[in-house]
Amino acid sequence: MTESSPEVAVEEFLCYVSEKYPGADLYMGFPKENEGVISALKTGGFRQLEYSYPHVLQLEKYSHHAVPEQTVRITKETYAAFAQLHDTQAGEMYWNSERIRETLEDWSIYAYDENGTPLGALYCLDEGRMLEIFGIDFRDGIVREDCYRALMAACLNEAKQRGDKHLVYFAEEERELEILQEFGFHATGTYVCYMKRI
Repeated sequence: MTESSPEVAVEEFLCYVSEKYPGADLYMGFPKENEGVISALKTGGFRQLEYSYPHVLQLEKYSHHAVPEQTVRITKETYAAFAQLHDTQAGEMYWNSERIRETLEDWSIYAYDENGTPLGALYCLDEGRMLEIFGIDFRDGIVREDCYRALMAACLNEAKQRGDKHLVYFAEEERELEILQEFGFHATGTYVCYMKRI
C-alpha cells in the first residue's frame, strides 16, 4: 500500500485482491467522511449497497423492556419461516438465509409472529467480542414500530441476561434513530458500503 493518494491505494489493493481472488465479490465499507476512498471506489466501478447509521449500545446501561408474547426466538425447527421472510427482503446482502443457516449457532434470531407467520424478524450475530444486529426484516417491507420495539427488546434482554457487553447496529432508516435512542444506543457516524465483482 501507499500513502500517496486514496485512488492509488485503492487501485493497488484491487490489483492485489483481483490476482488472489479472481471472480470474488468484494465488499468495502467506510465512514462517509472518507470521501477520497469513496470517490476512488465509484471511479473503479464499485456500486453502493448500503448507507447506514452505526449505533453502539453498552449493555450494562440497558434496562429490561417488556416483550409481547408473539415475539419468539427462531430455532432450527422454525428457521424455514424466517428464511422465507428474509429471502424476500435481503436483496444482495451477504448474509442471505443460506449463509445464516450454515452458521446458525452464531446467530440469535427473533420473530414477531402473526397467525403463525413472521410479521418481522431481527437477526443478530455473535462475533465473539461483541454482538451485531445485521438487520430487521418486515413482511412486505412495511415497518411497524410495535414489531420493531418488540424484536429489539427481545434481543437486548437476552444479550444482557447472557452477560454480553456491547452491541452494534447499522440502522438504515432515519425513522429508526429515535427508537434506538430510547433503548440507549449511541450514534457513531454514517457508514457506506460498496461492492464489486473482481
